[in-house]
Amino acid sequence: MSFASAAKPKARRAAGPAAERANAPPLVEPSLFGGELTITKQHVQRVMELHATLQTIARSARRRAPGAVGGGAGASADADAAERALDAHVQATLRRLEAAGAASGGAGAPLAVLEAQFELLGYLDGELLAALRQLPLPGSTLPAVAALQRAHAGLFAAATHVAVEVHAAQAEALAQALADKAAAEAECSQLLVAAEALETQLGEARAAAASVAAAAASKDAQMRALRTAPFAGAGAGGGACARAGERSAGGSAPASPSAGTRARPASAGGAGGRTSGWRAPPAVSVPLSPAAPPADKARTPAARARASSARSPRDAAALSAAAHATQLPQPAAGARALSAAEARELAAAIVASKAAHDARSDEAGLPRETLAAHVGTYFTTRYGLAAIALEWVAATNAAMAAHRHADADVGAFAAMLAHEVDEGYWQMHVAAREVVRDLLRVYLRGKSPLLPEAKLAEQLKARVSGKVPLADDEWTDVLRFMHSHAEALTLTHSVRERVRARRAAAAAAQPPAGADRGAGGAGGVGVPYGELVRTVCAFQLQQHKRFLAPFAVMFRHADTDHDGCVSAQQLATLARALGGADGGADGAVASGALLARVDPRGVGRFTFSQAVAALASEIVAMATGDAATGARPAGGGWAAMRGRTPRASASAGSLNEAEGMAVMRGKETPTAPPKTPAAAGLPAAAQAAHRAVAG
Repeated sequence: MSFASAAKPKARRAAGPAAERANAPPLVEPSLFGGELTITKQHVQRVMELHATLQTIARSARRRAPGAVGGGAGASADADAAERALDAHVQATLRRLEAAGAASGGAGAPLAVLEAQFELLGYLDGELLAALRQLPLPGSTLPAVAALQRAHAGLFAAATHVAVEVHAAQAEALAQALADKAAAEAECSQLLVAAEALETQLGEARAAAASVAAAAASKDAQMRALRTAPFAGAGAGGGACARAGERSAGGSAPASPSAGTRARPASAGGAGGRTSGWRAPPAVSVPLSPAAPPADKARTPAARARASSARSPRDAAALSAAAHATQLPQPAAGARALSAAEARELAAAIVASKAAHDARSDEAGLPRETLAAHVGTYFTTRYGLAAIALEWVAATNAAMAAHRHADADVGAFAAMLAHEVDEGYWQMHVAAREVVRDLLRVYLRGKSPLLPEAKLAEQLKARVSGKVPLADDEWTDVLRFMHSHAEALTLTHSVRERVRARRAAAAAAQPPAGADRGAGGAGGVGVPYGELVRTVCAFQLQQHKRFLAPFAVMFRHADTDHDGCVSAQQLATLARALGGADGGADGAVASGALLARVDPRGVGRFTFSQAVAALASEIVAMATGDAATGARPAGGGWAAMRGRTPRASASAGSLNEAEGMAVMRGKETPTAPPKTPAAAGLPAAAQAAHRAVAG
């Protein structure tokens, strides 16, 4: 059944105009669709009823018209045709509404419903105009109603466009809001993760703070125990011990002898059984940073201002006495002394720290401190407490005195502490150790040219570690390559005697199961690698000490305040005493040139090592002149030494201090290609070894 037939009013079945007028529904209703954006069956039925009312009005107007004929079959046919037309219009409108909703996915459904409602109302407007034409109205009524309908249609079309644009803008705003919401959620998640991480870090920081507080409490307890515990008495020849505390034998730090204790020199079991005394610079205050120079050494007010700083007199005096004792003390009775390996590691660490401290002092324009003073600075910086630093300074001094003849590194460090050699010697010492290793590697490669590199490295490692002693031809070849013939013979005999003496002592303590014939064949001596290194380094150290001995005596005489440093005026006096190029007739001009060259920042304070570096050419000239003729050459310098070298040539380049020592020993400097940077500062033989290894 069609929508029109379902909505046909029952009043149509009654006969007569009066009955139709009585049964017709009201023409005007408050609202056809009730303000709802939807079309239901009830809405369609109301449209049909309104259409039936308009048809009734039109039929009544036609019957009242002049000359009209009464109802009949023609009127009924017109009504049926109008109903069919309305039903077709409603069906088409509903199909368009369904298609629009499916195409937009529901997004544009309200606008489609509104358009459908307007189409239904527009159809009724057309029927209303048709009914009005049947009535006797003024001629201007119908055009006015038609204009009003067109205005409504235009207004609806404009409203539709505006609604579409507003919908698009709102959709864009909604999309942006959704994107902002997603970004806010992501940012919130990141903030939550960061908050959790910060909370974890805060917990760790609190735990670390608690650990630091516990460690500080433990340190305070240890310091209270150190202040109250009695200190063991000094050994033979000692005096009263300072109340600085004493660690147990299982502790990590050695007990400290008193700062004023002067122990007897350590005895060395070297050749001849001689006793070597340990000499260090006299006592001087050991500050936590470079100390203020005396009034005559601070050349400018700025230098005096930089050098002045507040110190604790009691701690500085105690640390000073331990660091600059006249002789290094022996460990106190009952205290755990440092081993040779510990002393070796400690020496390397202090030398590295001293180099870094010197660089910082030079950058800040402050005077450098002596190596003995830096020992106190090193331990004070490391432990932060003067009492603990005092213990370590005393233990270090005792360890250097005890192991200086048994370990090459400790011996070099002890000589630097006593101002027997300059601090620059440490680089020569390390280079000599590397040269011995390189020469041994070259010898092993020469014996086995086709040996794989990995096997060669294993053989070298076994010998260097001491697992395999050096064969007779291996260590003697190294000595012959590094030294002159006479020196090599002397060193070879010394090494053999020491090794045999050590084996004889071991055999007396525990008789071996069989004869020990050594690693070098019949009559040979298997020498540990460490013994070879000690021999080479000890010989080089002895030669360097002999080379600097005259200048060391002159430096001690110039150091009138016995703090291990000299002033600018004292350095100029040393230069003139050496008879160098800076000490000519015009002393003022020569001294000014020297100070401008070695002290451009006007620090006005020089350590023993700085003095050696500043007057290197004068020292070499003095040593070369004394060794060759017994007289000091006029002018001195490196040029004088090169002039006395028997086989020096222009291709050999300028000679360094180590080569000057070789000349003093009577060893000729061979003509060789220019030195490689890796071998700079070494004897000519060592440089040749480096070139062979590099090749």
